[in-house]
Amino acid sequence: MPEIVFESPERQLLIERHASPPPGFVDLLSRVIWGTGAVRYTMRDVPERITEFAGSHFLALRERGALVGTYVLAPRTLRVAGHTIPAMYRTLLAVAPGRGQGGLGEVLVRAARRWMLEQADGPFMTYGFIEAENAASLAVAERAGHEAWGAFVAAPFTRWHPRDDGRVEEELAPSDASPGDNLGAVVFEGGPGQGTSPRFVLREAGEVVASARAVQHHWALHGLGGVSGFVARSVLPRTPGLRRLLDPDDLRFAFFGSVAVAPGCEPLLARLLEAVLARWNLYAGMVYLDPRGRSHAALRQSGLGLLHGLGVRPRVHVMGSAVRLSAEVAAALREQPFVLHFADDV
Repeated sequence: MPEIVFESPERQLLIERHASPPPGFVDLLSRVIWGTGAVRYTMRDVPERITEFAGSHFLALRERGALVGTYVLAPRTLRVAGHTIPAMYRTLLAVAPGRGQGGLGEVLVRAARRWMLEQADGPFMTYGFIEAENAASLAVAERAGHEAWGAFVAAPFTRWHPRDDGRVEEELAPSDASPGDNLGAVVFEGGPGQGTSPRFVLREAGEVVASARAVQHHWALHGLGGVSGFVARSVLPRTPGLRRLLDPDDLRFAFFGSVAVAPGCEPLLARLLEAVLARWNLYAGMVYLDPRGRSHAALRQSGLGLLHGLGVRPRVHVMGSAVRLSAEVAAALREQPFVLHFADDV
């Protein structure tokens, strides 16, 4: 039986916590148009995405018994200032199409935050990612008690003719070794669950000098903001030969995480990502980068490609809550650059 996390007899609302997605959960997520302003899309791979969150808490919001909202709370771990902090990653918050103006999302966010903090018996953090242009969702998170800790840039990585590289190898085993720059960083687990993403490494003289994990995503774009978005969505797909780079109705791309590069080897990071695109027959990828980090500078120097050049690079705020943190950890959370890892690497 599901646990009742929240109940409002007056509004006939109920939030249940399930160990796996209940009936209708995947269908609702598949019908939602995600994002605002900079990028708006539907996910065509929800069934595959859901499998990445095995072992998570699936919250179902019901109104008069009907499913009208979803939320996934995934147990994760954060590394801050040399400390390992138990955490919960919040994702796939959605309200049924046509129901977005009734405050249902805020009911979910408030109830989920209260439930998570009630479970904590020591240092604990909960966090989620919200696009900077999504003012409504940011306001809901703030009213619920979350605060902004920092931001990533969601940087597209595109190659017109991606080339493979014989130095790149695929590893399926989990690893806690990264070549380079994650010391002195706040390491968030923001991707799929453990055992669901292959790790790619580039070796020189037998040593791993660049690494990343990747999963494939499948979207249909419904809008890109600004003049650059108009060009990307309306001009490129109608230009002979360019539709394979950006087909708005069938956008397949690699989402990269656990990106790291050894000092002095920065140009090789782009070669690694390009090799992954070549092996998966893709032309586009996306990676969350903190502008304060070395990986961001390395990829900018190597060139992120056409979409990045057009200005398609939305900022994504890290919104979170924390309890019982030491002064050292709280300070590091504000001062150190952020790195996005997949669960396999923690």
